[in-house]
Parts: sequence; structure tokens; C-alpha cells
Amino acid sequence: MDAIKKKMQAMKLEKDNALDRALLCEQQARDANTRAEKAEEEARTLQKKIQTIENDLDQTQEQETLVNGKLEEKEKALQNIEKKYVIKKFSPNGINTMTERSAHPTNKSRRGHQYHPKNIGSRGTCRNVPTSEIIEALREGRNLESLFIQHHQSQHENIQSDLPSDLTLSTSSDASSQSDQTTTFHNLDFNSREEFQENISEEISISSNTQKYSKSSEPKRKRSKGSQNDVLRVVQSTSNEILNNINEDDDAEMVELAKLRCTSERTEVIAEREHRRQKKCADYPGLAFGRSIFSSDSMMKFNIIRNELQNIMNNQLRRKKVSTMTTNLQQGTLLDVLKKKMRQTKEEMERYKDECEEFNRKYQLEAMRREEAESEVAALNRRIQLLEEDLERSEERLASATAKLSEASAAADESERARKVLENRSLADEERMDALENQLKEARFLAEEADKKYDEVARKLAMVEADLERAEERAEAGEAKIVELEEELRVVGNNLKSLEVSEEKANQREEEYKNQIKTLTTRLKEAEARAEFAERSVQKLQKEVDRLEDELLNERARNKMLQEEMEATLHDIQNM
Repeated sequence: MDAIKKKMQAMKLEKDNALDRALLCEQQARDANTRAEKAEEEARTLQKKIQTIENDLDQTQEQETLVNGKLEEKEKALQNIEKKYVIKKFSPNGINTMTERSAHPTNKSRRGHQYHPKNIGSRGTCRNVPTSEIIEALREGRNLESLFIQHHQSQHENIQSDLPSDLTLSTSSDASSQSDQTTTFHNLDFNSREEFQENISEEISISSNTQKYSKSSEPKRKRSKGSQNDVLRVVQSTSNEILNNINEDDDAEMVELAKLRCTSERTEVIAEREHRRQKKCADYPGLAFGRSIFSSDSMMKFNIIRNELQNIMNNQLRRKKVSTMTTNLQQGTLLDVLKKKMRQTKEEMERYKDECEEFNRKYQLEAMRREEAESEVAALNRRIQLLEEDLERSEERLASATAKLSEASAAADESERARKVLENRSLADEERMDALENQLKEARFLAEEADKKYDEVARKLAMVEADLERAEERAEAGEAKIVELEEELRVVGNNLKSLEVSEEKANQREEEYKNQIKTLTTRLKEAEARAEFAERSVQKLQKEVDRLEDELLNERARNKMLQEEMEATLHDIQNM
């Protein structure tokens, strides 16, 4: 009985332990569910962060495209500025020089106004400076004005070498008078000075040509020589007046040519077109006389030359008016304008450098954010691993709990078997009690028979008394045993009732435990499914992170390429 009691107590303790373990398993399952929910929330936050990072990347890419567009526009503007600089600085040299037609007169006689350079459409011998020399000078950092002056002086020497001998003699005889003019040329622009010298030399060549091809007699030639000297004096005086008038102004043709862009037509075609237009409206309508009048009298030639000089004066005054109108636009020279533009471009380049630095800072911030996101993803992976480990532990605990429950059920079966054995033993004891009662009845019957046969059995009295005493002692012992057995039966009955009640409770608890185990298994399956979904989402996020890292590397490479291009362009601009 003590062993049975101990076994029952051990069964109760095992059941209590199993209940506690089941509760712990439920709490662990709940914790696993909460952790899985937290992991899902963290995965959602990571997805949101990745989306924000992608949006930031898109914005930075758009800003990079804008910056690239601006840089391309600035490069185009720089190229246009270089072209404009070349056109403005070097194109007027081929327009304002003396023409080949005036320098090399033909054998045919012409009128005085036809020798005017406006009515001649062919180009002069002076050409522009080649672009290759300009680019080399810009790369080497030389002064463009010195290059232009050297080129122009060489062309001017070539032009003077191509002039006729009569013209060179006449100009050498008046070198002292022209030396006074050169002092005034220092106050003028180089192009206007050379142009005016060439106009004067052209006018002198016209006078010499008209004198050479005149068909008068020798005294008339002598008078023409004297008139030529007078003409030269008049030319010198008028040239001094013109130089004093245009001392402070730029040439209008220079301004007009500075406004030109790279046209598709050649300048020779434009000059021919201007020549045709000027032929339609002659500058000297009142002097269209015959050839004999000009060749007969040198005074008419003198008047023609004076009229031409007056026309030159008027043209110079017109140029002065145009230059006064354009002084507001041309406050400085072309070099100053180009320097200003170069400064503006440098400032813009510095601004774009600052913008690029800001974009680099943004890229660094994005890289930091991405590193933080990667660290968060790594932390989430660690948490997921810990959750998986906790799930494995909870599964192991559940397996141990189920094993213990199976052991408890086995112990309950053993207790039922022991109960059945005790019931069989109690039945045997009851049979024995019945047998003892029968024996008691027989003994009483024998005692009655003995009492009846007392008279008959006198002899056997002592023996019967002894037997009776023995029987009474046995009866007393049997009665004591019977009392003890009754008490034991009562205890066993109570134990059986308690066992039945505990069996019913145990069956109910088993059913409840089975239901709880089913719910726990379903919850575990759901938690495993959620964990698998979280793992898949984490893998997807890892793939997206890898893709974004590749895009970041590509964008960084592009940014490096752009920085190198910017540095190269800045180096070229600084060399310019």
C-alpha cells in the first residue's frame, strides 16, 4: 500500500511537471510568435528603408543627368566662346587689308572712283591666322596679341613687297611726313591703324596709276607730278585729320565682323556680293565723265582724289557714329570680354565643383545609410538565427514533454494494472473472509454441539476446553484480523474512489493536454511558416541590397569618370 501511495504521489508530481512544461512550451511558442511578428515588422521597415534608398538613388541619378547636361552645355558654350574669340580676334584682318586688285593694277585705264577699295570685291593678300597656331599658342599659354602682331607684320611686309616700285618710291619720299602719322597711330587700335595705312597707300597707288596711264604730253606730265605732290600733301593732311577724328573709336567694320558667327559661305562670296551691290549705287554719280577729261587735266584728278578723301572722311565719320552707338556694348576689348567670360565659366565650374562635392557628400551619406541598412539586415539575420535556435529548442522541449507525457501515460497504465492486481487481491481477501466466517460458523456450531454434548462428553472436557480456549484465542485473533481487514478494506475503498476520481480527472486533463498539444502544433506550424516567409523576404531583401550595391558601384565609377572629365576640362581651361 505504501508503494502504491508512493507511486500515486510520483504520478501526481509527474503530471504537475508535465503541466508546467506544457505551460512553458505555450509561453515559448507565444514568444516565438511575437519574435516572428517583430521580425516581419523589421523586414517591412527594411523594405521601406530600401525603397527610400532607391528613391534617393533615383533622385541622385536625375541630378547627375542634370549636372551632365549642364556640363555639356558649358562645354558647348566654351567651344562657342573659343570660336567667337577666334572669329572676333582674327577675322577682320582679311577684310580690312588692301586688295590684290588695287595692289596689282591692270593695263586697262579706269576712272578714279573705280580704284576705291569699296568697289573692289576681291580679297587682299592678308589672311587670317591659322587655327592650329592659335590652339598651340593657347595650350602653351603664349600671348595671342603678339602672335597676331607677328603674323600681321609678316603679311604687311609681303604686301609691301608686292607693291609697284613707283608707289614705294613715292612713299619713301614722304617717309618724314608719314613718321608724324605713326605717332598718332599708337593711340589707335592695331587693326584700324593698319587699315588706315593701307587705305592711304591705296589712294596713293590710285593717284600714281591714274598718272601712269594718262595720255597727255610731257609738260602735262610735269604738271601731273606737281599735282601728285599736292595730292600727297592733301592726302597727308586729310589722313591726319581722319586719324585725329577716329583717335578714340573702334572701327565699325570691326564691330560688325565681331558680331559675325561661323557662316556657311566664304568671305570672298560675301565680298563679291557687296561689290555688286555697291556697283548698283555708285558713290560718285556727278563725276561719271569720259576718259579723256581725266587724262587731259590733272586738276580734275586732284578734285576726284579730294572728293574721294572727303568720302573717306564721311565713311570714317559714319564709322565713328556707329562706334559711338556701340560703345555701351563694347566697354572693353575682346580680350577683356573673353576674360570676363572665362571668369564666369571658371565661377560656374567652381559652382559645379561645389555641386559635385555636395553630390559626393550625398553619396557618402547614402553609403553610410546603406551600411547601416546592411548592419540592420545582419542583425535581423542574427535575430532570425536566434529565433530558429529558440524554435529548435522549443521543439526539443516539446519532444521531451511528449516523451514525458508518454512515460506518464505508461506509468498511468501500470498504476491501472496495479489497481487491478489490488482489486484481485481484495477479492481473494474477501473469499478468505467468507471462508473464515464459514469456519467461525462451524466453530460456533461445534461449540453448540459441544455444549449439547457436554453431558455426553465429560471425559473430553479438558481437551475440549483447551480446544475452546485455543479456538477462542484464534477467534479473537481472527476478529482482530477481521477488524484490521475491514479498516484496510475501507482505506482501499477510499483509495479506489480517489483513484477513480483521479482517473477521471487524469482523463479530462489528458484530453485537455491533447487539445493543447494540437493547438500548440498548429501554432508551431504557423510560426514555422512565418519564419520561412521571413527567411524568403530576407533573401529577397539581400538580393535587392546586392543589386543596389552594384548600382552604387556603377554610379561611383560614373562619378569618378565625370570627375576626371571635369578635372581634364578644368586643366584645359587653365592652360587656355
